[in-house]
Amino acid sequence: MAFSLGILVVVLLIIILYIGFISFLIFLLSLIPVLNITIDNWLSLFAFSLCIIVWLIPYVLISIFQSIPIKNKLLKRLTKIISELLSTFLFTLYVLFLDKHFINLSFSTFGIISIVISIIFLTVIINEAGERLKNKKRNIVNPFL
Repeated sequence: MAFSLGILVVVLLIIILYIGFISFLIFLLSLIPVLNITIDNWLSLFAFSLCIIVWLIPYVLISIFQSIPIKNKLLKRLTKIISELLSTFLFTLYVLFLDKHFINLSFSTFGIISIVISIIFLTVIINEAGERLKNKKRNIVNPFL
């Protein structure tokens, strides 16, 4: 019972950390006048950040395609590229959907593009760090990392 409560607390703290980080990132982007990002309500910003974190569920489902064992290297690379393009496309549509539903946040076209690029960049960094930790745990040396 105490172990599961501890896991729940850790998961909630991680989610709060990501909400705070994404909110801070959007706030920093709103300080750039060219992007024309306006924040009228901080609660909406935190809810928007939570909705971006909810995107992890479809992202994991899309990335399952990358874990399919394929022996052909060309087909394996093609599958990885298609899944990355699909997840980027769907994430962009999802952010546009969120932009229309949060009336206390307004983004210009450049603002949406910068948010999508920064979140994708953040996701790539987190994935690479996770891969390095996984390879380090397995004691696998990958020269490309």
